Amino acid sequence: MSFEPYFHDASATVRFWVPSGESGIGAMIGSEILTYCFRGRGDEGEPMKVYAAHRDQIHAAVLKRMAAGAREPVILKRHDLGILGS
Repeated sequence: MSFEPYFHDASATVRFWVPSGESGIGAMIGSEILTYCFRGRGDEGEPMKVYAAHRDQIHAAVLKRMAAGAREPVILKRHDLGILGS
């Protein structure tokens, strides 16, 4: 199993794993959420580049959701990143 993040065209999401113990937590974030939350912050607007530039913040949001009782796969929304309206 590959743990490299990738862009899933059919759902327009970046799918990735957050390290946790010996495995990873499966998660995804939509390209629209990435654009909305992080536009104008030095990225070029491409979902994989935006994800890479903000990976630590995105991974922290996944871990926070899991600590609150979420199950895999974690699907991040705007409010998970501190942005209201999702």
